[in-house]
Amino acid sequence: MLSAILGRVADKAVRNQRLVLSVKYLSLSVKQQQLTKVSDRKAHQRAGSGKETHATKNRTILPKVNNSHLDAFNVISAGYCEEEQEANDSKVCDDDDYDGNKDRTHHIAKSASLTAFQRKLQESRDFTLSHKEWKEFRNEAYAENPALQKSWETLCMQLMRHHACPQLATSLIDYIRSEASPNLITLALYIGLQGKHGAEDKESLIFKSYSEINKITNVFDSMTAKYLISGLSMTSKWRETLDILEIAKLTVSPGKSYYSPIVAAAFRNYDQDLAFKLLDEMAQKGMQPQNYVLLEILQVCKDIGDNTLLEKYFTYIWHYNWLPSQEDARELELHFTGSAQEKWQCRWTHINTVRGTCMACNHQLEKTELLADDFEALQKTFLEKALVGSNVYLKSNPKEVGIFEDFVQKNAPFDVVLDALNIAFKRGPKMFSKSRQLRDIVSYFAQKKHMRVLVIGRAHMLKWPQADMRYIQHHSKVFLTENVSSDDPFCLYATLASGKNCMFVSSDFMRDHKYNLDLHLKEVFVRWQKSRQILNFSCSNKGVSVKMPSMYDCGPVKDNRGWHLPYAVDNTSLKSTSQPVLCLRCCVQSLP
Repeated sequence: MLSAILGRVADKAVRNQRLVLSVKYLSLSVKQQQLTKVSDRKAHQRAGSGKETHATKNRTILPKVNNSHLDAFNVISAGYCEEEQEANDSKVCDDDDYDGNKDRTHHIAKSASLTAFQRKLQESRDFTLSHKEWKEFRNEAYAENPALQKSWETLCMQLMRHHACPQLATSLIDYIRSEASPNLITLALYIGLQGKHGAEDKESLIFKSYSEINKITNVFDSMTAKYLISGLSMTSKWRETLDILEIAKLTVSPGKSYYSPIVAAAFRNYDQDLAFKLLDEMAQKGMQPQNYVLLEILQVCKDIGDNTLLEKYFTYIWHYNWLPSQEDARELELHFTGSAQEKWQCRWTHINTVRGTCMACNHQLEKTELLADDFEALQKTFLEKALVGSNVYLKSNPKEVGIFEDFVQKNAPFDVVLDALNIAFKRGPKMFSKSRQLRDIVSYFAQKKHMRVLVIGRAHMLKWPQADMRYIQHHSKVFLTENVSSDDPFCLYATLASGKNCMFVSSDFMRDHKYNLDLHLKEVFVRWQKSRQILNFSCSNKGVSVKMPSMYDCGPVKDNRGWHLPYAVDNTSLKSTSQPVLCLRCCVQSLP
């Protein structure tokens, strides 16, 4: 599989095992230089967490990679080191840079000419520079800081990408080509910029630059791969991004900014099977697609005059708990109210999550309560399919699972199961330690709500402050897995084993744990999860706030008159008993 992928990318050239190793060495050697200082600085913070730090994992002796084009990459990617460190901890490499909403060049070497160039871009994007002007700019920057000789062109391209200046970027590329060859990361940034903001002739510009890149190398580091995907996905060669994605997977777990452009391209080119296959893959990794994917779906529906594709996407939103943003909701409103086939009434309103009624149309939503037979089937199947299956044994062992089964059988039922690390690492007051936050949540359920509490964590928690741990162990049952084990399935199993009324507390959507279930039980799992999982909770000096799950299915849900589409709102109070929704009522249907 790997050799086939590399072969297609390299125009079917023969690749041996050394090429595969060069991919890993290329990425690891670059990351090692960038992350060592960050890892060392953060290592003492993680010492008690039991997590293997990036510094520990990558302190290996690697062959030197002598590629001059990496000099610019090292400089421009330095701004990503903090973010990629956190991404590595969560095993997904991703950032927001695809949307161009962050300027990553604030930590570059100081240069008055570069600062002036950045200020000019902020003031106006409608200008270009001649070859003579670019040369004067470059020489001035070199005189100010000789270190810029290896990174000047890349820093300029990054600034132009951030400020969306494709025409100016083309003039820079033309100037560089007149004297030498652009480096790899500059070309990749240029391709990404042209793909997103380029004019009608962008395909020829992108293909020319991509051809130059393939003359440099057929193997890409993770950042170069991301830029290439964002650009090529907007062209007729968008399918080649699938090979680039596979190359990226050799060294990182690609995030949503890798997947979303390909998903959008698949929808745009009417390959729905591929689009939904990639969406499934994203969901299994706990990712939600970026906003522009929905825009592509809406455009396709508008082009064909049918909303079947959109309704299928709504089922994904429901299954995977992808709560659309307010921006998404506005686009949906425009789509439905602008329909030529049907007349829709759209209202921004709320669902009363206690009574399950829409405050605009008074529609009564269905309860998420499960039938007894469905719950028993889910309960019976989960151990075999999700706990004992490959989902856990990759990171656990049969002995640990057996001990846990005996523990649950002896101590169940519980009223609530707590995902200890998820709760402890949830952002809270700066003065609160991880153990203090978990202790307060335990106290809330055990002391205030008088519930039987099970805490599931990892063995390294025993190193936490003893006063907090003694309190937690005194007011709840505690099961600590090995430090390398995945604790999510243990939480789900203990909750299911405790019966229909047991709840579990975690802000993790557990999207990957339903994959070993059949189609019917997947839907049962989602309905059970929506009614039993406490996603929203917080700790402060004023106490603990918990938002209990609604007993009603808030959607997206369709009835005989239209849709109720939930969306996310910032700063929603945990005490709120309502869910913001878009109430769409079909008033007049056109005749067929």
